[in-house]
Amino acid sequence: MVNAEVLKDFNRYPDIVAKAAELLAKGDSVCVLLGNHCAVATTWDSDISAIARKVELDPKYEDGINHLGYLGWDAGSTVDQPVVAGTITAKATRQDPAIRVQAKIEHDPHHHRLAYRLNCGRDVYVEEIRISLSTLGHFSGSADAIRAEVIKRLPDRAFKQFPGRDGLLIKPVPERELPTYTFMVSLVCSQPASDPAADFSSLVVCWLSNDIETSLPEMIDREIRDLDWDQCAVDDKF
Repeated sequence: MVNAEVLKDFNRYPDIVAKAAELLAKGDSVCVLLGNHCAVATTWDSDISAIARKVELDPKYEDGINHLGYLGWDAGSTVDQPVVAGTITAKATRQDPAIRVQAKIEHDPHHHRLAYRLNCGRDVYVEEIRISLSTLGHFSGSADAIRAEVIKRLPDRAFKQFPGRDGLLIKPVPERELPTYTFMVSLVCSQPASDPAADFSSLVVCWLSNDIETSLPEMIDREIRDLDWDQCAVDDKF
């Protein structure tokens, strides 16, 4: 799964972007570590912890946590298509004033982002998922009143869950009894929907369902495969 904020941070280091592209062109698997105003690129099978210590890569400090951003690419891919991007917890110790990476980054060929090809031909991946009770926050009232209020609040709920996202598609709510669960997925496409100057496009898709038996990947595929991406998604820049 690819964290858009980590991807944006990566693109603030043009020299590191170039280094990653160079390593990929050589046929290597590549990993990038992002610290506080500093970054390093290396092959994925290198000792990332040792490199972080060697360059004294300072972590970012946010919400009381020290962390490093990381991105990974499979050999043969391009720099604009990382297979994973996220954060790992890091800390400095008295014995070792440099950073000790707490989570070991390993190359797992089966650990890829949750990605789909839509019927319209667009390739998208899931950035975030939220599942909650449809009636969350409602404790009293008639079934019809609660249903109306839940549907009315869905846009606000979605934008609160995914701040910074402007595109939203709420699928029609079944006419029968209000489904128990609300599903929201934030989707990203590495190409713009309509603006050639944009870097990517995104869309939050929301639906209500009682289905908790189908696997999540299969359910998402079923709910998003018929999206008209170019009509619904919103373009953005890093």
